[in-house]
Amino acid sequence: MLSMMRDVLAIWRQEANPLTRKALERLPKLHFFAAWHSRFKLLLVQKMIYWIFKLRNRLEVHGFEHVRREMENGGPFLLVVNHSGNLDVIMQQSIHAHHDNLVFTFINSEGFYIPEVPNLAVVLHYAEQIPRRGPGQKSVDRVVQRLVHGDRVLFFPEGSYDFGIVWDGFTGVARIAHGFWHRTGKKLRIVPACTIGMHEAYNPHVHHHHHRHNKHHVHPVRASYWFPKLALIRRPTQKVIVKFGPAFTVDVPETPTANDLKAATTTIMQTIAGLWGQKHLRPNLSHAWINNRVPIVDGKRVYGG
Repeated sequence: MLSMMRDVLAIWRQEANPLTRKALERLPKLHFFAAWHSRFKLLLVQKMIYWIFKLRNRLEVHGFEHVRREMENGGPFLLVVNHSGNLDVIMQQSIHAHHDNLVFTFINSEGFYIPEVPNLAVVLHYAEQIPRRGPGQKSVDRVVQRLVHGDRVLFFPEGSYDFGIVWDGFTGVARIAHGFWHRTGKKLRIVPACTIGMHEAYNPHVHHHHHRHNKHHVHPVRASYWFPKLALIRRPTQKVIVKFGPAFTVDVPETPTANDLKAATTTIMQTIAGLWGQKHLRPNLSHAWINNRVPIVDGKRVYGG
């Protein structure tokens, strides 16, 4: 019986996630998370995490009635959000779990390989997160497949952290909308959201130290040995606000050009920025950072929390 369970689990692992074999090869065949996994338990854990943000960061959520309206319709939708802090993914998922809605995030595949946190790969796998891996179109198809199956997906179009000011996005979000329409004949419902204060509370641009904030200034403190890549700037009193907007759709031609995809992406990002009142998108600096051509200079919003 045990042997049969191991065989079934091995097959399920290989088909459930394209990163499974590489991410879990150093773990036992029967792992704690395998027996523990269920979407109901995942929902309960995320509900508890919500109260950490609620109490620590005085989390405020506005406009969730727009999400609830889509939930009542019963179909899949794509939640698009600006990416400004280390814990954006966890916070967004916890907000939805608090309202009995599970969303699954399209994340960088680096999360499956962090050597300092080897079990993170297991958590991400059994939490059914969607990895960005391989050529762009394969990653897009992976998201479209989950949407077609009825899942709600959380997506960060900027591709990197935006310093709290909404950037121009990559065209993957428009490709997903086009792919969903091509597969189902229906336009993809897109729910915009803008996070304010996460960059100040959980700054993603400090990798080797975290800081302890007091009334007057910030003290540098050595990062934990186990989490050097997840080091944060901690400001326990920093208020975080999340604003959701009404769902909308974008028009993408049957055979879109690069300009068509870019125009649809710009429309989506401008909608996100408009929730905060930002009139112009900041140029996306991801490629320049990768090539070390642009110094990392922090940008600030007027909002101070």
